[in-house]
Amino acid sequence: FFAPSCYATGRVLLATTSTGVYEIDLTGFINRFNQGVTDFSLISVVPPGQVRVGRPGGMVTDPRWDATTLHTFIYVVDQRTATVPVLDSRNLGRLGRFTGFSSPRDVTISTDFALARTTMYVSDFASSSLVALDMQAITVNFQGQPGAPSPCDAIKDNQDRRTRILTGRGPTGVSADSFLLGRVATTNTLGNSITVVNVQ
Repeated sequence: FFAPSCYATGRVLLATTSTGVYEIDLTGFINRFNQGVTDFSLISVVPPGQVRVGRPGGMVTDPRWDATTLHTFIYVVDQRTATVPVLDSRNLGRLGRFTGFSSPRDVTISTDFALARTTMYVSDFASSSLVALDMQAITVNFQGQPGAPSPCDAIKDNQDRRTRILTGRGPTGVSADSFLLGRVATTNTLGNSITVVNVQ
């Protein structure tokens, strides 16, 4: 599974193994790809390499980032602990985690640019629902990192700021519409269906 790791650099992808996450630098490959070269050895793994995250599922990058440090948050589902750890995009260090899920599978972020509202959606398989987390309380001022409080601690993981949206049975994959911006869809594995949610 891959996800962009930082929109500011545009050169790296995130990938997962069965127990961790790591970053891949595509610069060498992409720079020569338009010359007809398809040498995949030009792709490299970014240090520090794999960082253990339990049993990772879906992963998403916060579209907000600090322009000074090219730094943002990465959210990855840990199916082993039923949490969503928050990672530092610079070193994949764990900053905190969101709890309160029964069996999370995937995660996506929807941004309403007109209202400047960012919402994270986590598919919760066993509860047949999407969990919507209001991300506006999470700071995107990274000047104090490292050593600043966890973003989860800063908002005390306020579960009363969440909305639970019922879906079909066994929601797994979830994705925000990057074109219309106002829709989120999830696949219901046990119900053989797709649920589309109106973000507003």
